[in-house]
Amino acid sequence: MKKIIFTLLLVSAVLLIMLVMMGPVFAGTSSGVSVTVTAKNISISVSPTTYNYGVLALGTTTETASSFTATNDGNVTENFLIRGADTANWALAATPGTDQYEHDWKRGSGSYAALTTSNAAAGGSVLAGANLPNYKFQIHMPTSSASYAQQATTVTFVATE
Repeated sequence: MKKIIFTLLLVSAVLLIMLVMMGPVFAGTSSGVSVTVTAKNISISVSPTTYNYGVLALGTTTETASSFTATNDGNVTENFLIRGADTANWALAATPGTDQYEHDWKRGSGSYAALTTSNAAAGGSVLAGANLPNYKFQIHMPTSSASYAQQATTVTFVATE
């Protein structure tokens, strides 16, 4: 029996020494970080979306009676680009000719610049939700043409970051 009491005292002493050496044990605390993310959206809209120059004589020039507004519909600052296109029967050209028409653009009171089928700068550092108003177009009809049918073309605005 003395052996059992001695062993219990020895084990208790060892446990007491271990507790004293380890110090007090406290419960830990935690903290979190709330993290959010938004997908980048690069988007542009133009208003109005159509325009009809009407019936024009060959060799004449006219400009749009109304202006157009390009809006940054995305959520980042964007740069706007612009380009023209051929019609079914007429090629877009720097100067009018046989079955070639010239299509120009400007913004505000600036000078007209010829559209090409390649992108050209049309507005830089447009903040999200902002718009660039007062785009206008003018068309120089071909000097002669084999086609007297209505022609349709697209002026394309492109948004980039």
